[in-house]
Amino acid sequence: MTCPAGMHDLTAPYALDALPDEERTAFETHLRECPSCRREVGELGGTVARLAAAWERPPSPDLRAQVLQRIRTTPQQPAARPPAHSAIPVSTRARRTGSG
Repeated sequence: MTCPAGMHDLTAPYALDALPDEERTAFETHLRECPSCRREVGELGGTVARLAAAWERPPSPDLRAQVLQRIRTTPQQPAARPPAHSAIPVSTRARRTGSG
């Protein structure tokens, strides 16, 4: 079966649960009639599940140690200085930093 124009392009957004309700409903109707799109959604669903599982694993202790070591040894840029003139009038700045 040939997919109607644009329907096949919705397989990935559907697998990622990224379609608005109206498009989701139309695509689910199409899925009942299109084995090609059903197969692709199934394959993409497996990929989505594997990607999601990859985020569940914490980094290894070695990786954490490497990152922390680099943080300690990487020179840091000084903080940027604010411009000499501020867009906020002095009287407003004083009220914001005052006791009020």
